[in-house]
This record gives sequence, C-alpha cells and structure tokens, in this order.
Amino acid sequence: MKRTIGKTLTLLLVLLVFTTPLLFSAGTPEAKKEAIIFSGVFNIGQPQVHSQMKFKELFEARSNGKYEVRVITGMAMGGAREHLEALKEGSIHLSVSGPEGTAIFNPTYDVENIPFVFESWDHLYRYLDGEPGKIVNQKILDTLGVRNLGYQVRGARQLTADRPIYSREDLKGLRMRLSETEPLLRIWGAVGASPTPIAFNELYTALQTKMVRAQENPVETIYGMKFYEVQDYMMETDHVLTISYFQASEKWLSALAEADRELLLECMKEAIAYGNEIALGNIVKLKQEIIDKGWMTVIPKSEIDIESIRKPALAEVEKMVAEGKYDKTLYQMAQDLKNP
Repeated sequence: MKRTIGKTLTLLLVLLVFTTPLLFSAGTPEAKKEAIIFSGVFNIGQPQVHSQMKFKELFEARSNGKYEVRVITGMAMGGAREHLEALKEGSIHLSVSGPEGTAIFNPTYDVENIPFVFESWDHLYRYLDGEPGKIVNQKILDTLGVRNLGYQVRGARQLTADRPIYSREDLKGLRMRLSETEPLLRIWGAVGASPTPIAFNELYTALQTKMVRAQENPVETIYGMKFYEVQDYMMETDHVLTISYFQASEKWLSALAEADRELLLECMKEAIAYGNEIALGNIVKLKQEIIDKGWMTVIPKSEIDIESIRKPALAEVEKMVAEGKYDKTLYQMAQDLKNP
C-alpha cells in the first residue's frame, strides 16, 4: 500500500512538472518544446548537479531549442530505488544516483562496492569499462529497461578514528560505526574491528560520546558532516571507490529520433566529464582544507599497511562468494583485472 501511494505521488509530481509551465505559456513558442525530466538524488552545489546543469545547457543549445531539460535535485523524487522504478515506467527520462543501484537491482552483482577489492581507480575503470561492466549494464537493461549512460567519480571511502591506524593490529577491538549491511559487518569484523550498526543521522553524536571510535565515508561526507570535530585522524585507506551513475529510460531513449539520441549521448558524455573534473578537484580541495586548518591528521595510504587489512578482508569476501552472496564470475573478473 505504501509503495503504491509513493508511486502515485511520484507520478503526480512528474505530471505537475510537465504541465505547470504549459498552463502559463500556452500559445507561446516555449509550449512546443519537448520536456525532458532529469532527476537526481544530489543537492545543488554537488558535482553531479553541475553535470545535470551542463547537460541541460549543452542539449538545449545543440538541439536548437527543440527540447527543454527540467532538472530536479535533492531527492525530490526519492532515492535510487524510486528513480529506477520511475525510469522503468518512463515517468522520468534521465537520472543520476549513487552506486547503490546495482545492489538494489541484484545484490550479487554489486562487486564494485565490496571493500578492498579494487586497488586503484584504474583497476575499477578496467572493471566498469570492460566485460564485467558490460555484463551488469546489459542485465540492468534487459531486466529494468534502464540504460547506463556513464559514471562519475564520487570519491574514495576513508577511515576516520580517534587514534591513528597503520595496520590491522591497530584495528583490533576498534568500535567502528557501519551501516546495517551484512557484507560490511562481516568484512570489517574479519579484519579485527568491532562493527557497530548506527543510523547515519545518529553518527555525529555517537562519535562525540565515544559510543563508537571510528567510521568510514568519502572526504566530501567527512567534511560536510564536520566529523573532523569529533575525530582526530583520517586514514587514506581508499577501501571503496565510489561512483555515481547516469541512467536513462530505455523506453523513452529508443523512441527518440536517431540524430537526437546521438546528440543526447554526446552531450551527456561531455557533461559527465565536466562534473568529473569538479568532483576530483573538490576532493583535493576539501582534504587540503582539513590539513591546513589542523582539523585532522591525515595519514596517507603509503604509510598504511593496507595488505595486512586487505588480506583478511578478501578472505571473508571469498567466503561470501562461495555462499552465493556475490556473483563468482564477476568477482573473479575483478581479481583478474588487477594488473592490465
């Protein structure tokens, strides 16, 4: 019942976005433009929204005013799940959301988000751009009718704590906040930490009161949530390399004229690259500000014995692969792509 009400509200919102401008511009040239709904889960100022706005600018100009791109931000239309459903139904045309879409579609395919599997951005890119990425993209297309148009860097997840962490030995018994997700709890437990599930909106207080002594998130989140006020150290573990996906409703995309479809893909590629530069620049800028203002001591990856942590983590991952929690073929492909 709740899901039905949620879908109804989403569709009503889409209809409102479509029709309201027409009520006030009937008879004008603008009324003849074809509207494209480009919705996302990110807030104004974030790199993904810069990409949405750049796409709007490029596509509207290059289509000679044929289309009007209506950008929706800030989870106004729900999270990743709601966006996938709306794309499948064709009630929105384009979307951008976080990496959780693969897990929502099929948790066994969510290899890209397993901690410590990917050793570098190049390793992850080889996976996403290679045969594994093609397999996952085709499955999503065949099952949901949603086409992946590209991805954008969101940032590496880093470990913060009230003490320095240089190796697995330093993690032993460390009360660490994690989301209530079985793979994460098992992996961090296997490396010696004491995983503690806590809701994200309670995390700052939990760190402040020492209910937990550590947590993990991208630099953007560490900075935005001011975790530097309640944590002393940030370790550049890069244990998960996160991305954002730009997607389209295949039902809508395939109905476009070929020239318009090619133009859209061209503009989207440029918009993603534009936002990617902003994202990479922001990560460097925010980290440097944390260092310059003395908010946290940042321990670079080169000073951390990552392999002492990675080895027991992947041993636990391989148990989960054997249990069928992750696709064996995709996981093996990820391992095979470590070195080009």
